[in-house]
Amino acid sequence: MGRRPENSPTRSRFTRRSSETAVGIEAPSDKVWDVIVDFDRYGEWNPFILEARGKAAAGQTL
Repeated sequence: MGRRPENSPTRSRFTRRSSETAVGIEAPSDKVWDVIVDFDRYGEWNPFILEARGKAAAGQTL
């Protein structure tokens, strides 16, 4: 059996995606973490991810 076409009604429209990048930031790690997990303010500084939800903790899904 082959893969179902992308437009197939039985194929899920929800796909898990991930992204990874690295940058150097000259600030204490606790301050950087506070900004990264302040999901309500993402749109102020992140032009690519305008909102995020979930619990910022190990093993949780955002």
